[in-house]
Amino acid sequence: MFSTLKEYVSNNHKKGVTWNPNGGDAKEVAAKIYGGGAAPKAPAAPRAPPSAPAPPPPPPAGAKPKGAAAPPSANLFAEINKGADITKGLKKVTDAQKTHKNPELRGSSVVKEADLNKNKKVAAPAKKAAAPAKQPPKLQLVGKKWSCEYQSGVQDIVIEAQVSQSLYVYKCDNSVITVKGKINSITLDNCKKCGIIVDSLVASMDIVNSQSVKLQVNDKAPIVNIDKTDGCQVFVQRATGLDTEFVTAKSSEVNICLVEENGEYNESFVAEQFLTKFVDGKFVTELYEVVG
Repeated sequence: MFSTLKEYVSNNHKKGVTWNPNGGDAKEVAAKIYGGGAAPKAPAAPRAPPSAPAPPPPPPAGAKPKGAAAPPSANLFAEINKGADITKGLKKVTDAQKTHKNPELRGSSVVKEADLNKNKKVAAPAKKAAAPAKQPPKLQLVGKKWSCEYQSGVQDIVIEAQVSQSLYVYKCDNSVITVKGKINSITLDNCKKCGIIVDSLVASMDIVNSQSVKLQVNDKAPIVNIDKTDGCQVFVQRATGLDTEFVTAKSSEVNICLVEENGEYNESFVAEQFLTKFVDGKFVTELYEVVG
């Protein structure tokens, strides 16, 4: 119907609907248009769709819907709500079944140590760390530097030194090294139970990372540096060694022996404890002496 109306309007009223102010009666005009008959009746309204089926009747009171399971906690709360009746289903333990009242049960209730350890896993023994590979001993002069390394149990090592040469002793154990003549410097590094005998030093004697070592200076040594060493005994001559300076750091059991002309010596320890306090606007460190 709307498509016919649209076609009619587009053919007869291109500029819009025009009204005839001198028009006649609507019934007469309609009779002319439709051949003298009455105006067409409006189309009948479409039929209503069939009604939906009626809903099922509600379930009776107290009935459980099919397929709906009770919540997990429902049984628990039901048991709790029983009150004193909850223990009715428990089995009573007689005196004959009680260990503290029946001596015959005490022997059978002891847990054996074998049963305790039956399920325990036996710990695997710890693997021992592999011993470091033993290095071959070395004593050689390269350029102006003597190297004495990995000597063990050698008591008669002798080095003929010159003023321009130096000596580096590394990882020696239970050995004695004698340096004849004047040498520039000596370094003792990572050694145990070793001794150094030197006639004279131009620069310094350095002892680092060592344990239970001894140093004997027959003439002069300007400075002796001792660092990270536990157990060090230094012998200097009263006639020539009073000007020697000793520098120690992170070391313990350091003793200085002053040798007299007759061969006897006086031993003095190097302090290990110090006291630091605030004095006159700054911190001052001094030797800590235990009194008493």
